[in-house]
Amino acid sequence: MSKILKGTAFSYGSRTGGGVIQVRVSDDSGVKFSGEMYASEIRLSYEGDQATANNSDGEVVSVVSFNHRKVLNLTGIVLATSQTPNAGGVDSVTNANLAFSAPFKVGCDLWISYGSNNEWPEVNKSGSAGWGSTSNPGGVHGAPSYGDYHITGAEKTRSAGNFAEWNITAVEHIPIDYDGAGNADDSNN
Repeated sequence: MSKILKGTAFSYGSRTGGGVIQVRVSDDSGVKFSGEMYASEIRLSYEGDQATANNSDGEVVSVVSFNHRKVLNLTGIVLATSQTPNAGGVDSVTNANLAFSAPFKVGCDLWISYGSNNEWPEVNKSGSAGWGSTSNPGGVHGAPSYGDYHITGAEKTRSAGNFAEWNITAVEHIPIDYDGAGNADDSNN
C-alpha cells in the first residue's frame, strides 16, 4: 500500500490495497496449501558467505563471496476464502481451521504471489497473471523467476485471544553472473 503525506509518497503496509497475498506450499508429493494469507509482516534480507586469502604477512589479498541467498520471513493469517481450496472455498470457521492446519514442513517449496499488483518483484513468484486462484491452479511462473523459496523454518501459532498465525522462514539461493555475460555462475560460464 502507498500513502501520500503532505505531497510525499511512501510505501505503507505489506501490500497496496491490503495485505492479502497468495501463498503456495508444495513438495514432491504435491501441493500442501494453495490459497490466501493476510501477510501481517514480510521481511526480506540478503545474505552470503565469504572467505579471505592472506599473504605471508597476514594481509588480506583476496576476498571471495559465495552462497548468495535471500532469506524471507513471512508472518500472516491464513484465510478461508474462495481462493483457498484447502478450506473448501467457503468462508466458515471450520474451513478456516482446515486451511490453518494444512500439513507442511521444513523442506517444502514456498511461492508467493502479489497477483497482478507485482509491486515487490524480489518476493513475488509469478508474472502478472498470478497463480493461486481456483481459475488458474497450475499457475504462471514468468521470468525472471523470483520468489521460488525453500522452507527452512515453519511455525504455527494459536493462542487465546489472538489470531492463529503462520510464521515461515524460507531461503532462495541467488545465481550470480560474475562475468557479465547474462549467465548464472555455473559450469557453463
